[in-house]
Amino acid sequence: MRLHMEAHPDAGTQTVPIFRAHPYMITVEKQPFLTEANLEEAKLLDVVGGYSISLKFDRQGTWLLDQYTTANRGRHVAIFCQWDPKPGEKLNQGRWLMAEQISKGITDGMLVFTPDADREEAEQIVTGLSNVGKKLHSSPDSKW
Repeated sequence: MRLHMEAHPDAGTQTVPIFRAHPYMITVEKQPFLTEANLEEAKLLDVVGGYSISLKFDRQGTWLLDQYTTANRGRHVAIFCQWDPKPGEKLNQGRWLMAEQISKGITDGMLVFTPDADREEAEQIVTGLSNVGKKLHSSPDSKW
């Protein structure tokens, strides 16, 4: 899972497709400003009309999310994700799950979004992110 900030086209950016059914292109920074390394928890939430993914970031991730969203109001945050389709299968090539326009700074370290994914894929994404988080948190070299 990688969060990329919308940017003006230059050598450090790439143009990516958002949404499969009716794709539109958005230019984002090549380097993510947040990754799964800063993720504390991922959940699948039932919401009116469907489901959303909730991401809770650690202290450093909360700070980065606050800094980037506060400084870039009006721009989009695009999320790219790769996941295991089913246990034992190879990691897929991944895709861009969303690009939400920032209306205000996100200061609490929580990002909730509706992914461009069916429910089964969303469950696989959340399970994969949770497993990565557990692995990172249990590592002897981990900062946790």
